[in-house]
Parts: sequence; C-alpha cells; structure tokens
Amino acid sequence: MPAFFGTSFVKLLVASLLLFVSVPVSATVIAPANLKEVASNRVWHALLHYERSPLTQRMQSEINSPEFFLSSIGKTDPVAELVATLAALQAPSADPNQSAQCRFPARYLWLSNHLEVVRSYPVQRCDKFLEWSNPGSIRSISMVFATGHLKSPASYFGHNFLKFNGAGATSSGALLEQTINYGAQVPDDEVALRYFYNGIFGGYSGVFERQPFYRHLSKYGEEDLRDVWEYKLNLSPEELQIIIAHTWELQSVELTYYFFRENCAYQIARLMALVSPAQLVPKNLPWTMPYNVFDKLMSMKIRGQSVVGDISYHPSRRSQFHQRYFSLSDAERSTFTDQVARGVSLDETDFYSHSASSQLALIDALLDYYEFRLRLNDGGDVAEAQKKELLLRRFQYPAGYTDSVEFQAPFPPHLAQKPGYLNFARTGSSSIGDYSEFSFRPAYFDFLSLDIGRSTSGDFTLLNTTIRIDEDGAYLRRLDLLNITNLAPSITGIQGDSGRSWHFRFGWDRPNNACARCRRVMADAMIGSATLLTRQLTGFALAGIRVQDSFMRDNSLAVRLSAGIVGQLGSLARIHASVERHEDTGSVGLDRNRLRLQLRLGRSSSWDLRLGYEKDVAEEVTFSAGYYW
Repeated sequence: MPAFFGTSFVKLLVASLLLFVSVPVSATVIAPANLKEVASNRVWHALLHYERSPLTQRMQSEINSPEFFLSSIGKTDPVAELVATLAALQAPSADPNQSAQCRFPARYLWLSNHLEVVRSYPVQRCDKFLEWSNPGSIRSISMVFATGHLKSPASYFGHNFLKFNGAGATSSGALLEQTINYGAQVPDDEVALRYFYNGIFGGYSGVFERQPFYRHLSKYGEEDLRDVWEYKLNLSPEELQIIIAHTWELQSVELTYYFFRENCAYQIARLMALVSPAQLVPKNLPWTMPYNVFDKLMSMKIRGQSVVGDISYHPSRRSQFHQRYFSLSDAERSTFTDQVARGVSLDETDFYSHSASSQLALIDALLDYYEFRLRLNDGGDVAEAQKKELLLRRFQYPAGYTDSVEFQAPFPPHLAQKPGYLNFARTGSSSIGDYSEFSFRPAYFDFLSLDIGRSTSGDFTLLNTTIRIDEDGAYLRRLDLLNITNLAPSITGIQGDSGRSWHFRFGWDRPNNACARCRRVMADAMIGSATLLTRQLTGFALAGIRVQDSFMRDNSLAVRLSAGIVGQLGSLARIHASVERHEDTGSVGLDRNRLRLQLRLGRSSSWDLRLGYEKDVAEEVTFSAGYYW
C-alpha cells in the first residue's frame, strides 16, 4: 500500500463515509482534508480538552465524563468526535434543550465560523442556555486571584477563577455577578494523609462550578482572610461568547484533579486557549501555579493589544482592619485602644469628645476589628456584643456621613517573586576549605523572597536541593522535601491581631558545618510567636523538637530553640538573622549554638544576590547569585 494510504488516511476515509450515511447531503461537501484540518485546530482541541500524552504522543481528552463526547472514541480521536458533532448538530430533537446545539453551544459557534455548511443547519432555540447566559448582560470577563496562605495545602499557592462582569458599576451589583470556579470534590471528613495522597496522585474528581462572586469574597476575604485581585480582560464580544458558551458545556463534567499540575490555575488558564494561541500554562513544568499564570497573562496580547485591562483590589477583612486602623489619628487610636482593652460601651469612653466624622471613622474601624476577631473564632460573646452595639450606633448617623477610607492596593500578584529558584554559591569554611554549591527548588518562597502576593511572612519551599562541588567531586549536601515557617505577627499590636507562628521541616541535612559529606534524615516541628518590631521588620521566637537518625554523638531526639528577625532593610535589601540552640536529649550529645545571618540585595522578581554568614561548630561565609523562574 502506498505511504499516503496510511492509518490517518483510512481514519479520514471512514469518517467521511460515516458522515455521508448519517447526515443530510449538505454536510457531505466537507472533504476529508478539511475534516483533518479542522480537527487539528488548537481551538477544537481546547473545546474538547485534548492533550498529547508525553509517553504515547496520542491525543486524549482530560475530561472523564462519557456524555461529553458524541463519538464512542471521541475521548482519544479528534476527527471521530468532529464527525459525530457535525452529525449531531443538525439532527432534530424532540426537546431542543437536549439537542447538540444546545448542549454544546461553543462547538456550534466555532464550527459555524469555520465551516460554511454548519451555518445552513436548522437553528435550535436553547431556552435553558439563554436563561443561564442571559445574553447581553455580560460585558466582560475577569480572571481573579486569591492570595495564598498556609491554612491548608490546597491554599498554599493561591487560587484563581473567572468572573463574568455585567454592565452595572455598583459594588452591590458586582457581588451578584457570576463566577466559574474549578476545584476538587473532597469529602468533608477526609483525613489529612488521604487528602495529601489523593491530591498529589489524582484521587479526586475536579469539577467546574458557577457561583455568585460574593460567595468567593466571603470565603477568601472574610473566612480565610486572603486578599482578592481581579484582572479585567479586553475581549471582543465574539471571544466573550465562546468562553461563556464553553463554561456552559463544562457544568456537569468531571476531570481528574491534581494538586500540583491540573489544578485551578491550569484549568482556568486553559479556557484562554479558546481566544489566544499564547500558552498561559508552562509546557515544560510538572506543576502549575497561579503566579505563573498571571505573570504570563500580563504579557498576553490579543489583536495586538494587552489582554489585561483594569486591575482591581478587594482587601480581606484583615487588610481592611489594618488600613482603617492606620488611617486613624493618634487621638483616635488612643480611643480605639481604650475601647478594645476595656470592652465597655462607647458611652463609657472619650468617644464623644471626637468630631462626628472621627466618631464614624472609629466605629468603622472597630467594626472591622471585631468582625476580624470573630472570623478568627476569637473574642466570643464580648466581640459579638460589641459588634451589635457598633452597628446600632452606625445606623444613627445621617446618610451624608460616608466611609472616608480609600483602601490602598499593595503590589499586584503578577509582580511577585517567580516560584522556581536556581542559585550558585561560593563558600569559604573555617573547617573544610572553600567549595561551591548549586541549589535548585521548584517552589516557592523563603525568608528573603519579595513579600508580594502572599499573605504571610515566612518560608515555604518544596524539594529544595543543594549539590556541593569541591575538589573531591559533587554530592548531595541537602534536600528539604518540605520546609514551612509561618510567622503571624501582630501588625497593630492590638489584642487578637496575631496568629499562630510555627515551623515544620522534613528532609536530609548535614549535622553541622564541620562535617562535609555527612547527611542524615531529620524532621523539625516548632511553635512560637512573632511580633512586628517596625513596619518592615518582624521578630520571632520558636521552640520545639528535632527527630533525626543518630549520627556520631547526636541522639535521635533534640530540643531546639530559635529566635531572630526577618524583613526589609530599606528599599533594596532584605534580612534574615537567627540564633538557635540545639540541646541533645542524650548524655553525650553535642549541645551547641547556631548563628545565621543572610542578606539579599535587589528587588527584582527574576534575580538576586545574597551574602551569608553561619556559625555551627565551624564558620562559613557565602556569596551567591540566584535566578527566579
């Protein structure tokens, strides 16, 4: 058989024959070559969520629901699914809402623009889809980002979803606007170990859900105390229409949810493939993070213009309280502090010594404070009673008295530090001589990273790997599978304005600086507190234990104490300094102190220079250059 009569040609021949016998004559004008061209189009692949397997190089849809496909082999065959779709789009239906045109309006819209014959098909009226999409009411789409926090693993990297914007400009109207969200279906009583395993290895189904925007603001801004950012997209009416139509198609389908790769950032970003060939999801990485998506979104262009228009900021309840508090005058803050400390009625403070506008500012700040305390399950009945009194007082003011605070937006998340990091260091040691090190981590941030786009101070790195290179060769120096330090200082110094500070680390590390090729398995667990020393410096103290395999004179259990500072020094430098005490539980263990000082130079999101000094038995001085990706 000649080469051009291969498998692909046979598939196209069979497909055209099926099309001929199953649809009216009007569809038979589609040549096999045209079918192949349409079926290989990136938008067709985006509509069916096809991906090429890295192992077999075969196309396969990520959607698991059989009813999403009109061909029995449509999950793995784009041509067969195209043929079946063309046949179904013109087939009559007793219930138009169950017709292929109404079930798959995005396919119908796109094929109508690419195949003239589809425009001749009898048009079905899709009442349910029209009611759901409310034609003309959606004027734009925003991609929304909720900052990450350390409350649960699924929240570490942040979260993103789509928001459909109406014509109304009022804040109350925006709250009622609809969103499309993607997430895992996790049982309410899921245990932590199973949650980690299923999240990493695909044990959960992922689904798209439509919810009003206010639910997200309540969940992220009020309950989780996470800031929310909204990036409004510059899309044409046709581009809006196909994204809206496709989200209708995705309402009842299930995919496989993967915590690191096929997560919310991945699925929401892939919807943009319907309107642009630009890739928001990195092809060469085994993970997808919201920061990467928004970084690429800012450079995306459609029709020669930036796809991102306005950027809006929705402060969390914590951020609202902080900004209101710092907007008060010194006299107002004194009254605020007295009210909180005494927990009495406003009549029993110097509240009425202030002007009416100051009284209103105090009430609004106190309302945010007590609401913030209640969200933390802190303050109990006292906070609830104070909130009720404040609301009653608020309603007594004339309508002319309005909120005078304009919330200042911090740096938006697309300016944040890129999560991946490569670092080359040169170190001089008092014990083992000079050597070089190469470090690599896929995620996420450490004490010296820029503090943009994250709602916590601290350190959160995954798979942080260090290779040492000396005159004897290269070898593994350190591997942190997971390293998390969450510092939650009080920003205002007011009662309740602080969280729990803690640290956990698990991996392989050397016992101390005097031992070059020594490594051992270890795990740290510590708790403590943090306090804001200045607006840019945080002090912390932690205490806990280390479990480790025995090495030389060290025993398997040690007590650890740590205290230090972390934060910004001016505009171009960042510091992390700590003093640690290691107390071995055994009678012959090596008790010791560890002193560590690190300094980062530069404010770039792509690179940095670092200086370091560390004394742990032996002394070391390090200079390093790093690249973020």
